[in-house]
Amino acid sequence: MAEEQHRVGSVDEFAEGHVRGFRVNGTDVAVVKRGDRFIAFYNCCTHGAFGFDHLDLNADGSLTCVGHGAYFNLDTGVPFSGPAGGALKLFKASVEGDEVFVTL
Repeated sequence: MAEEQHRVGSVDEFAEGHVRGFRVNGTDVAVVKRGDRFIAFYNCCTHGAFGFDHLDLNADGSLTCVGHGAYFNLDTGVPFSGPAGGALKLFKASVEGDEVFVTL
């Protein structure tokens, strides 16, 4: 199946460091604005069924799951500490004009 871009909103709809959740083509996706870029990843902790939408990034740009405290590097998806079961699946996020897209 070929990858496709899906619009998830306009740039001004994203607050810095605040994770928003979307259902994109049947997949739960989380998107967050960090500085001048957007990061998209699977909206479920690899340890348990805890979503990340409505969370805020830590001061260092990482993300902590509220379920059991797994702590993730969003540049790579790799957890800094457990009990995560593995890396988060990352998706390509891009901006065209003032629109934010996720590629799945």
